[in-house]
Amino acid sequence: MRKILFLIMLVIAGNSFTAPTSRSSKNTGTVSQVSESEKTEFERAIKNDVEQPINDSIKAELSKSEELKKIAYENLFNEGYNVSESLKKEMAQKFLKTLIDLSLKGLDLKIVVKKVNRISENEVEILYDTKAKNTENILSISGKEGILGERVLKRMGYSMDKMESILKNKGNDEIKRKFYNIAIEETAKIINQNIREVKDEEVLVEDIPATLKKVNGKWQVQDTDN
Repeated sequence: MRKILFLIMLVIAGNSFTAPTSRSSKNTGTVSQVSESEKTEFERAIKNDVEQPINDSIKAELSKSEELKKIAYENLFNEGYNVSESLKKEMAQKFLKTLIDLSLKGLDLKIVVKKVNRISENEVEILYDTKAKNTENILSISGKEGILGERVLKRMGYSMDKMESILKNKGNDEIKRKFYNIAIEETAKIINQNIREVKDEEVLVEDIPATLKKVNGKWQVQDTDN
């Protein structure tokens, strides 16, 4: 999954930002020459510009991921369970969407401005890095299966034997749907805890150029192709 995210970031960075033409200016400098508040404004403007297309591209790529589909099916459906194909498809799609949304949440994209070339009071050229948390293991619930099972059974109000009997026999689709919905919700809680525990960050793409202009008092990224 890390390779997918890295490649998507490269593609988006390459398509969205063409290195700006060098301009002669005595104001070329590093980020240390701008205030912390202005640096934050630059980073917020860039993040607002790139985050949605990045998320859309990642969602599109992960939706095709056979790895994630396999995770969805293996975690939801035991071989001995008697679950209709329509319910399997419904729950697998919901679980896959949940995994994708949590993957994006865990990514926690950050923009880090490195260099600033101030063209004028209302225009700057910037080099920045993109950083994200190391999400390699956030979807893992290894070692927490017991906790997950206890939480699901408690909310269902059934013993393990009773729930197993329902899942292995025909019918009771509404009870099975409720079971899988709760299982997905409780799995998401565990993954959210994994996300909170991740501290390590890694650089995805370095030295991406961008031109920002102040419009109506706010910095905005300019399309360098125009």
